[in-house]
Amino acid sequence: MKTKAVIYLVIFILLGCSVEPESFATEPETTKLFNKSTAQSSAFNPEPLQYSPTELVIKFNPEISEENKQNIRESHDVIKYETCSCSNEDVEVWHFNSGANIKSKLGETEADPDLEGSELQYYISNTNNLFSLNTSSLKNLQKKVLTSPKRDVVIAVIDSGVDYNYEGFNMPFLYDTSQEQSCSNDPLKQNISGWDFVNDDNDVYDDNGHGTIVTYSIFEKLRDTRVPFRILPIKAFNANGKTKYSTIVCSYIYAINNPDVDIINMSFGWYLKKLSILNSYIATTQDILVSTSAGNKGLDTDDFAHFPSGYDYEFIINTTGIKKTYEGLASMANFGNETVDIAAANQFNFSHSNISQVYQGTSFSAAVTTARAATLYTNGVNPMILKNDVIYSGVYLGHLNNIKYPYTLD
Repeated sequence: MKTKAVIYLVIFILLGCSVEPESFATEPETTKLFNKSTAQSSAFNPEPLQYSPTELVIKFNPEISEENKQNIRESHDVIKYETCSCSNEDVEVWHFNSGANIKSKLGETEADPDLEGSELQYYISNTNNLFSLNTSSLKNLQKKVLTSPKRDVVIAVIDSGVDYNYEGFNMPFLYDTSQEQSCSNDPLKQNISGWDFVNDDNDVYDDNGHGTIVTYSIFEKLRDTRVPFRILPIKAFNANGKTKYSTIVCSYIYAINNPDVDIINMSFGWYLKKLSILNSYIATTQDILVSTSAGNKGLDTDDFAHFPSGYDYEFIINTTGIKKTYEGLASMANFGNETVDIAAANQFNFSHSNISQVYQGTSFSAAVTTARAATLYTNGVNPMILKNDVIYSGVYLGHLNNIKYPYTLD
C-alpha cells in the first residue's frame, strides 16, 4: 500500500465550470523538439494551441504562506484566482484585466522567485461529442460504487467521465471516495466516486462518450478475466471534448494523491508543447503505471513530440494502434522508435441503445494496455517491472520496426 499524500480542501474559488473561452489567442507552433525528420512528419502542420488572453496557470513554491500568496497576487495585479478542488493548494489560475498583455504577464511571473512555474492557460481538445446515452443520476452513480473492503487493482481514468447508467456496466465497479476528505463544502456535492473537474462537482457523468468507451473497454476485459478491480473516474473533458490545461493538471494531481491508485489511463494528447507544470507533477509520480495513447496523426513522434505520452519517464507506457490483420500499424496511428513502446488493437465495438458501432483510435489501444497491466498487477509491484511484464506479454512482430518494442497486445 502506498503512503497517502495529503489532500488539501481548498476554501477559495474552485477550478471548474466552462472550458469554452470567450476569446482566445494563438501563437506560432512550428519548432520541432527532436532532430530526426521523416517525409511524413515534415508534411505535418500542427494547429497551434489556443490560449486565454487573460489567464495564467501558476505554481507557488510550496513553502509560501497563504498571507504571502495574497501579497504576491496583488503585486502581479491579479483580479481573481482559482485553485484545484480536491487536489493541491500550490497550483492556481490567475485572471487579469482584459487590457493586460498576457505575454508580458507571463514574463513577469516566470521571473518571480516565489513561483515554481507559470504558463499560458491552453485549451486542449480530445474528441467531438460521440454520444450521450442518458441523463445523470447520483442515485445510479452510487449503485455502481463497489464498497467491498478488498484490495483490488485501482485504475484512474482521466477522460470525459463515465456514463454509469450504461447497461453494459452490469455490476458495481467504481472506486468509493465517500470516506475521503470532501472536495466541497456543499452538502449536495459530497464525494461519491471520483470528481468532475469540469463542473466542479461530484457527478462524473459522461456527456461526451469517449470516457465511457475507454472505461468500458477496460471494464469488459477485466470482468471477463475475473480480475478484481475498481475504476476511479476523473472527468476532465466537457461534452464537446474540450478542457483547460489547468483542469488536466488538477485531475492528474487528484489521481496521484490517491494512495490506492495503481494505474492511470490518459487517452488524450496534444503536440509539441512540453507543459512544465504538468511535467513537474508527473515527475513526482510513485508506484503508479501511467498508460498513454500515442495519437492519431500518422506521425513519427520522435520528430513531432506528442504529450502526455512523450514525457520521458520509465513508468509511462505509450501505446499505438495496430491493424486487425497485424501486418502493420493502423491508419493514422502515430509511431516512434524512441517514443512509442508497444502496439495494441485500436478498434473497439461498442453497442448501446440497439446501435453497434466500431470506434477507432489509439485511445482504445491505450485502454487495452491498461487492462493488460491490471491483469498482471500484483500489490506493490514496481511500475517499471509492470511495464516490462505488459510489453513481453504481447505477441512479437518483428516487422513493427517503427516502435520501441515490436510487440502487440490483442
